[in-house]
Amino acid sequence: METQLAYCSALDRKVRVAANAEAGAWPEPGALDPHELVCLEFGASCTGTFCPVFRVPVETMRENYLRATGRPTDPGEA
Repeated sequence: METQLAYCSALDRKVRVAANAEAGAWPEPGALDPHELVCLEFGASCTGTFCPVFRVPVETMRENYLRATGRPTDPGEA
């Protein structure tokens, strides 16, 4: 899984993000379905209802994170 940095306005810093392993390398911007993208720093600081990096609901990012890492987040974190 290739990682890159993307700016997160909620954290006001860059975070590590990745494309799902099946999606392969990073294509042109907008070419991947948002459900194939994951913020690898998803967790306690995610307090909104939408991920500002990928513009998906927090529940979708939680599912993407679980699928990509195999680790659930603490239900109270996001």
